[in-house]
Amino acid sequence: MTTIRYGDWARLWLAELEGRNGRPLPDPALVSARLERAFARTEPVHARADDGSAAFAGRSEHRHPLTGRPQTVLGHLAADGPQALRALLGLLPEGGSAALETAGSPGAEVSEVLREASFAPHVLTLRHLTDPDLPAAEGPLDIHPVRPAEHDFVYDCLVTALGRGLQDAPAATDLREWARAKFRLADPACCLVGTLDGRPVCHGLGVPRPDRYSDIEVLYVVDVFVIPEEHSRGFSRTVSGELLRVAAGRGHRVLESDLVVGPHTDRLLDGLRGAGWVADRLRWQRVAEVGTR
Repeated sequence: MTTIRYGDWARLWLAELEGRNGRPLPDPALVSARLERAFARTEPVHARADDGSAAFAGRSEHRHPLTGRPQTVLGHLAADGPQALRALLGLLPEGGSAALETAGSPGAEVSEVLREASFAPHVLTLRHLTDPDLPAAEGPLDIHPVRPAEHDFVYDCLVTALGRGLQDAPAATDLREWARAKFRLADPACCLVGTLDGRPVCHGLGVPRPDRYSDIEVLYVVDVFVIPEEHSRGFSRTVSGELLRVAAGRGHRVLESDLVVGPHTDRLLDGLRGAGWVADRLRWQRVAEVGTR
């Protein structure tokens, strides 16, 4: 890829992120530097459509951490329009598993091109601004930082959530051991448990990670889980609100969380939007056809 093409890629990527962010990026040079590092670590792919529009991405090969399945990932995808995107997707091997990311609301034309290439929406990432003046939660729940005696409860919730996220795909690893290694609960301020009459019924787990748009860290909400017998009581919203309050107290200005797309996504999104969450980016997935890798 020539320097000119890299410059075009950077221009498109910055415009893509600015559109998602809804306002000018606070530090475009930082975002460009991150793209340049990704450019060095991945295989740049570029396509130009007959109408002159262009598309760029960094291609890399991964294995899913839970299923072990190989997958081609197109990172930092930026396209001038649907024709360029179609041309870029045509460079992928046919039938293999692949993933890419678009804006949270990519538009009808982009969605149509992706569906033509057998991609389907998989995970929606949402963002929520924190509020340092948010009052503490009220109600029947006692919400507190996780206690050692509650660790098993949290891991039980995480294993259930991970299994749901796999959408019936078999796991190639022990989910409980994976969760224990990944989330050691060493910082109890980022893991909250809600108890009812002394019995744990829900939890919320957040971990810091770099922000997409700036040099700050966001608090990424790994999981908010309510046991089935306590559903429809507003506990999920209560725990999420308390995570927002704790995050603000720790200096995080933004929370992020992922929603696995499924049959009830629209209903869940209505509630999340009402609670102040905004769709930021959407991960699309193409499942490998039988007989391909």
